[in-house]
Amino acid sequence: MAPNKVTRNQLAGAAQAALGGGRRLETVERLAGGTTKGVYRLTMDDAMTVIAYLWEDSENYWPITEHDGDLADPFSPGIGLDLFEAAHARMEALGLRVFNLDSSVGFGR
Repeated sequence: MAPNKVTRNQLAGAAQAALGGGRRLETVERLAGGTTKGVYRLTMDDAMTVIAYLWEDSENYWPITEHDGDLADPFSPGIGLDLFEAAHARMEALGLRVFNLDSSVGFGR
């Protein structure tokens, strides 16, 4: 399945929310290497670059298997916002430095 074409306009709101209102998203470049997510380099108007990950069915190149959804199975894909938030909360509870998580900012919501 070919990935969807992600545009600057689609990621501009998320980039502004993550980086603040002082920058404007100039370009979006899809990078190779993401097999269960899309990986994009976002270049801002001040030349700052950041990496954005997009978890989307069209970006997942792994075939669906019987293990999907079985989190006890080591071959389960183990992806999704709920798992991400749980891992974030666990690391924070252990006193590890974690970034601020705002699940209200997202792509395609």
